[in-house]
Amino acid sequence: MGSCLALATAEAMGLDYAASAAVVTLLTIQNTRRATLSLALRRVLSFLVVLVLTYVIYGALGYHALAFGLVLLLLVAVSYWFGWEDAISVNAVIATHFLTGKSHSLTFVENEALLVLLGMGIAILLNTYMPDGAASIRRDIRSIEEQMQRILERLAEGLRDADRRQGSEELLEELRNHLTQGLERAFENRENTFSNHSQYYIEYMEMRKSQCQVLEALLDSSRALTELPRQAEPIALFLYEISASFHERNNVRDLVRKLEELLKGMRLEPLPKSRREFEDRAILFHMLLDLEEFLLIKRRFADQMKPEQVRIYWEEK
Repeated sequence: MGSCLALATAEAMGLDYAASAAVVTLLTIQNTRRATLSLALRRVLSFLVVLVLTYVIYGALGYHALAFGLVLLLLVAVSYWFGWEDAISVNAVIATHFLTGKSHSLTFVENEALLVLLGMGIAILLNTYMPDGAASIRRDIRSIEEQMQRILERLAEGLRDADRRQGSEELLEELRNHLTQGLERAFENRENTFSNHSQYYIEYMEMRKSQCQVLEALLDSSRALTELPRQAEPIALFLYEISASFHERNNVRDLVRKLEELLKGMRLEPLPKSRREFEDRAILFHMLLDLEEFLLIKRRFADQMKPEQVRIYWEEK
């Protein structure tokens, strides 16, 4: 559609080589707004290089194949030097226009500039109407948090009943896949926006990925328990509390304080009476340390948020 619009507009403006505007549009439009703008800028700079090269070389050698080959050779060399490889194709076509038109008059240069600007302008315009990915990311966030809540509840159930420890790996794998998908969408969303706060979704997904690794360690520890000492019950209750308050906007400061109290209480417990009890309680204590890291990951994320991010993503919901 964009190419058709570019062609129709170029013809309506009476431009020569009007079909080239359609090609420029087709080759310029990218998956994201930022990528399209970046490519457009490179093509403008490359176009200026072509103007200089064709003016000098065609003027000195004439309008023939050897001169055109030299223009292309230098254009490719300059483009690779500056990282403009994706701008070569469009401006190679522009070089052929100067070759066949055998002119560098102001009118001809204006025609070529309008072809390039028109094609890129329509590509940029179409990119502005790309759907906003934020809604999909918000759905990802809700799904990820629900999955993590289920895993936390499964952990709590496993500390009350050893038979309830099965099936956690499937939940964890589902969570990993959803985090990968959410992170990809977050990067794509950043490329489609130009605000300073758009990094938030990427940082959020990376934070949850770090927490997912801790959940994996917690599940491994719970499976290593041979028996369930009575100290497992307060940890199970705390896991339920984390799950119940699990939310994007929870800065977990209260949970961190409660965990510190739980750790103090564990240290005051009487010594184990058997080797098996010692090993199981050591695993439980290690699980508490992992839970501490799980919560601190979220607290560090909350503490590092910029005021603008807090206002947009936490206060305006």
